[in-house]
Amino acid sequence: MIQIAGVYDSSIDTTWNNSLNMNVNLCWIDHSFINDEIRQELRKIAEQKIKQPSCYMKLFEGRDDILIPNEKDYNENVIFFYNYRLLALFRFWNVIYYFYPYKYLIDQSWDIVLSDFIPQFITASNIPSFHNIIRKLTTRMNDGHVITNVSHFYDIFKFSYITLVDTFTVIRTPQEGSSLKRGDIILSLNNQNIRSVRDSVAVWITSSNNHFTENAINGWIYHVINNGCSITVLRNQQVMTFKEDQKAVRTNTEVPLSFYEISNDIYYTNLAKLKSAEVPGLMDSLKNYKSIIIDLRNYPVNSGFDELLCNLSQTQDFDYAMSTCVDFSHYGAFYILNQHVTFPDELLRKRKYYNGKVVVLINSSTMSAAETKAMCFRNHGATLVGTRSAGANGGVIDVSLFGGITVSYPCYGFYFPDGTQIQKTGIIPDIEIYPTMDDIEAGRDEIIEAAIKFINFQ
Repeated sequence: MIQIAGVYDSSIDTTWNNSLNMNVNLCWIDHSFINDEIRQELRKIAEQKIKQPSCYMKLFEGRDDILIPNEKDYNENVIFFYNYRLLALFRFWNVIYYFYPYKYLIDQSWDIVLSDFIPQFITASNIPSFHNIIRKLTTRMNDGHVITNVSHFYDIFKFSYITLVDTFTVIRTPQEGSSLKRGDIILSLNNQNIRSVRDSVAVWITSSNNHFTENAINGWIYHVINNGCSITVLRNQQVMTFKEDQKAVRTNTEVPLSFYEISNDIYYTNLAKLKSAEVPGLMDSLKNYKSIIIDLRNYPVNSGFDELLCNLSQTQDFDYAMSTCVDFSHYGAFYILNQHVTFPDELLRKRKYYNGKVVVLINSSTMSAAETKAMCFRNHGATLVGTRSAGANGGVIDVSLFGGITVSYPCYGFYFPDGTQIQKTGIIPDIEIYPTMDDIEAGRDEIIEAAIKFINFQ
């Protein structure tokens, strides 16, 4: 059979990092019925360079991302046939097996995951049950960056509305017109104990760590409360039950400033709000302040990050991360790439270097690109204050199953420049701080308060 497949180059490639030993399990070659001669032949084949371009996998030109072209699509009706459902499972399982940089961090063997889900995919014979199985499969990856378009999205950026204090689920900032009050402890939703609610929701969340999970559950609770569920709370030792009047509740539409003064010595900027055109004005204002607090408890898209970092840096270029990228010559292997940034001349000419103290705020809403930005600030001497970040980073691509169903996953890994892991663990702040009931009832932002205390103490 090997001979029928054709002639191949039997020379051994010694130029690549054989991470296949970790990422791809070839032990079946040694534990099967085949003889020694065929085993040796199969191992030679496994180490061959794959000729490019490949039909089913290729590099996204100009980026480190990968593309998965030429996989045949099918309409949603094939869900009713178990062989197509299994095809969807095998398609996704193989992509993760060979091209997922964090496979070694999955809690359970990916081989065992396949064995567990084959019977579930066979029996998921209708659309709702099939969608549920897809959701369950993604949660097995223990990665907050893995998202399917058939899952419910839990808004991780609602940390300011509901939070955990110790083991209690607490209203932090009720919306205008709400019957709820700051510091209300949620006991139940629709007569279901809140602990039971949290446990039942957790099994559907793709999450890198417990901080991310709890934050996502808070986002889900915020959603169901605003959609009119019954909520029972403990307030001033009294148990009360409400159902939000949707006509009375109003979302705060006030747009916060991108930067402003906190005190005579401290300035603040929200990086998600700060635009490139605003950075020169911010730097002019900073001349009179000894410290700046940069809020990264958000997802800063199209922000003034590059311009701001250039003004905080004394260098023209720097390594900001180490990444692991797919080796397209050896599927299942990865190579290490140092991610380097050189500030463009245009930014360097306009740079107004700021040598004051820089403090960056993070929490479990600090995810993906926001984590990369937090890494860059830390590499330039910033102090990080808050709770650990989401631990979900790396460029994301879509895998198409069929019928418009997709699963997104990170195709390359991200680490600190020295190789320190971020995935799952998250970025651990220099000063870790959690809310207390006193903070909630007083309306304090404990992370900003801790940052101010650190600055003033220093």
